[in-house]
Amino acid sequence: MIGLISRIIGYNLFKIFGFPKILPVFLTLSVNDWCNSRCKTCNIWKNDPKEKIKEELTVDEYEKIFENYGKTYWITITGGEPFLRKDLVQIIKTVYKNTNPEFLTIATNATLPKKIVFDVKKILRSCKKLNLIVNISLDGIGSKHDEIRGLKGNFNKVIKTYNLLKKLKSTRLTVGINTVVSKFNVNDFFKINEYVENILKANSFIIEIAERRDRLSNKDCNITPKYSEYSKILNFLIRKENRSLGKPKILSRLRKEYYRFLLARKNIPVFEGIASAYIMSNGEIWISDSKKIVIGEIRKASYNFRNLWFSKSARQFRLKMDKNYRSMLANSFYVNFVCNPLIVTIIHRCQKFV
Repeated sequence: MIGLISRIIGYNLFKIFGFPKILPVFLTLSVNDWCNSRCKTCNIWKNDPKEKIKEELTVDEYEKIFENYGKTYWITITGGEPFLRKDLVQIIKTVYKNTNPEFLTIATNATLPKKIVFDVKKILRSCKKLNLIVNISLDGIGSKHDEIRGLKGNFNKVIKTYNLLKKLKSTRLTVGINTVVSKFNVNDFFKINEYVENILKANSFIIEIAERRDRLSNKDCNITPKYSEYSKILNFLIRKENRSLGKPKILSRLRKEYYRFLLARKNIPVFEGIASAYIMSNGEIWISDSKKIVIGEIRKASYNFRNLWFSKSARQFRLKMDKNYRSMLANSFYVNFVCNPLIVTIIHRCQKFV
């Protein structure tokens, strides 16, 4: 924890003075750019899998990127659908071996129950000290979920995957539910919440508001619900988090502040592109998950992440992000919030970062 706090202080100094040069401890790896769902809120499924697979970073390339990277804190694995990659376990083992993260999150549509459970078992066996979080997407109950996800039978696979993962009973595994609140399901939220709370009894449940993002190729899609519709949900969730704050748990604090941030619709200081980075499946390095702000290609940089990260072009892009940049993504907010110097003392008082 002390190491994380010292890095946060370093990121604040870098934001002001341009030094010290510390690599991000929050990383998102998009391991593929194709998917077997046909979600109404995302157009990645329109990509040609054969073409996208040709572009993907290999296990050996991930080794080159991370062999001299140093320690990270939290890594998020996303896609596409990450579990479609046959070598997902090898990728995670490589990243874990080289960067020793405390936490690793995998986002999944849960369409491959057997493979997901098989891979999760392998990851837990191979990465002995890793705290693994598997976030399962749930956007509706029964056929409503299938309709939004564009895949018949998806809801049943979500439930099967969830139950199989819970049976693993590992103290290092958290099985969470993630709901994207869009104009397609905003009126169904309380039904979803009741199901997650009373039927699934999930330990972790978080929502995000659907937004247009370059990475999802959905810039032309009308998916974001009205503020008047989702603000009721946010107020409910804030009250819900208040009830769960018997002990000082930073995750509950972060979620509550995230929901408040969405309610306020105000900007906060940006530390994306300083404390966090996004490594795309084709080797592009982005400093934002919402906007396509590419600072370079890792292959062209001979896999030297540090050189790309502290390049002149990266510095110019960071300056642009400071002007009216706002993302509604939870991960983006967490990074920006945690790196706020006023929050460091709160983190220091907490026993765990979960």
